[in-house]
Amino acid sequence: MPTTKTLYGHKLVDLVPEDQLFLAADLNGIGITDALVSGVVLALPERIVTRLQDERLPKAVKPILVKALNGQAWIDLTLQELGDESRLFEMVDLNGGSITGEITPGTIIQSPEAESGKKRITNLLQVKQPASSRAAVIPPPKEEGIEFWAIEYDFIVS
Repeated sequence: MPTTKTLYGHKLVDLVPEDQLFLAADLNGIGITDALVSGVVLALPERIVTRLQDERLPKAVKPILVKALNGQAWIDLTLQELGDESRLFEMVDLNGGSITGEITPGTIIQSPEAESGKKRITNLLQVKQPASSRAAVIPPPKEEGIEFWAIEYDFIVS
């Protein structure tokens, strides 16, 4: 029997087709209008998926795939796709990553659905494609202090 992990904001109607809604609720001992807790694994009724973009599939089952760019960190991708940094852990957990881990450029990342109120933010950031990774080389600081000064060069005697 297939299962799925619920994410923030999911409803049962997002996870199963309408004709299997009552069956899915019965399988999990919940009502069709009950609020779902994110991170809970739900059993889904058997179904045969012929195409990933099948119109019968609910939007939460269709994966949103994003290609990581050079220099992008998890927080960049979270802001770009979800418009909300508070969903960072959800994004990392969905992809089996670590918030401190590096993302290889070109990696395909799965993204949860953005909230409708955050669409303006995501539309703006998808164009800008933020990249704030620590992979950028920071030059070493200039050596300063009395042990590095030379008389008449850095250190003027008056």
